[in-house]
Amino acid sequence: SRGAFHIKSFAKLLNLPPEAILDVREFEKPILISKFAEAVKGEVHVGKDKLNEKRIYGYTVVDSIKAIETMSGEDFNVLMGLTTTRALVFTKVTTGRSPMVAVRVSTWKPMVVCLHKPKKVDKLALKLAKIEGIILMSSGWETEEQLIRALSQLK
Repeated sequence: SRGAFHIKSFAKLLNLPPEAILDVREFEKPILISKFAEAVKGEVHVGKDKLNEKRIYGYTVVDSIKAIETMSGEDFNVLMGLTTTRALVFTKVTTGRSPMVAVRVSTWKPMVVCLHKPKKVDKLALKLAKIEGIILMSSGWETEEQLIRALSQLK
């Protein structure tokens, strides 16, 4: 309820469109990706073998439609540069192709990409995740609010 102010401040600081960033959080201590997957009700599509060996330091939740409409290529590079040891969660996705293409062409890569409620995960998205060594999962939460609430409980 009070996080919107901080998200908008964070986005302005980085010259990112604040409407595209839904939530941002840093963990006090890094957490195993398996714990993140559990919190998002994750179905892991690529990288299952890395869940209990790699840790992340936080996450960023992005509205993929607003990101496409309002962010430039440079904005995406800034966003990706902040997520190299983090999870990048995309909402409002259909297949995950667009987010994975954006990740592929970016200089910096997130450790984890999570797609919220895709109808089906695209074969190209799976292939790009494998090529880039990114853990790709989809979240089973019905709404963005449920997903963000579950993420906020991570410690």
